[in-house]
Amino acid sequence: MRSSRSDLWAGLWAFSRLLLRSPWFAVGLVTAPVWSIGIGLTFAIHSPSLLSDQGSLRALSLGAGYFVVTSIVLWNVGHFLRQVREEGVLHSVIVAGGRVELLMLSRGITALPYTALAMALSYSAMVSLLGSSPVLVDPAGAVIAFLLLHALLVSVSLLAGSAFLWIRRPWLVTNLLQFLLPLSSGMVPIELFPEPIRSVVSASPVAHLFELLRRTVTGTESIPLADAQLFLSASLSVVSLLALSMVAMRLSTERMRRTGA
Repeated sequence: MRSSRSDLWAGLWAFSRLLLRSPWFAVGLVTAPVWSIGIGLTFAIHSPSLLSDQGSLRALSLGAGYFVVTSIVLWNVGHFLRQVREEGVLHSVIVAGGRVELLMLSRGITALPYTALAMALSYSAMVSLLGSSPVLVDPAGAVIAFLLLHALLVSVSLLAGSAFLWIRRPWLVTNLLQFLLPLSSGMVPIELFPEPIRSVVSASPVAHLFELLRRTVTGTESIPLADAQLFLSASLSVVSLLALSMVAMRLSTERMRRTGA
């Protein structure tokens, strides 16, 4: 019986080498700022007042970067399990007694440098284009908030990935999630939403996580909650969702083991 630790370390080693060798790593870093600029300008055109306030401008720029990072994690982590299944690799791992959920978790962990660079490049490019400069109000807090954000996105991707094994057109779900997650997380300044939607977003634990990142990076406050409340809500959300995603992936792979699918 293989140990959980060996599966995790094997995945970390393999996926780190794969990431560095893949040309898509460089391509993704080049296109990330382009995507964020396009998204950010779209919202700015519809609400020009955002460009007159430096705090709102930086918050919008960070939100555009969040959209890009969400897309990267969903496609690179969420769809990876289905990809290796189609290649026949997943069946071999299951037969050998490997812990697929830990291998997939290592896939998400090794994507962290990719998403961190993509976010930094997107945020910097966006604010620079709009005539400002990037700020980092609380570097340590920003690192913690981004780690939580990345963990949340990996958890969602693992949860979706376990379902993608049985869904005929998983790309439809991914396209929906990559827009729904950022928009429901306060990517767009909450003041632009109607009051009923504003109340829903303000109560969302996912929005609390992005609010924590926005405060530590830009110093802009959008949701009237203390930092400690935001951190507690965000942490509980990440832990709960990660645990749920691990169970869901374990159940999916056990189903494959039993049915030989």
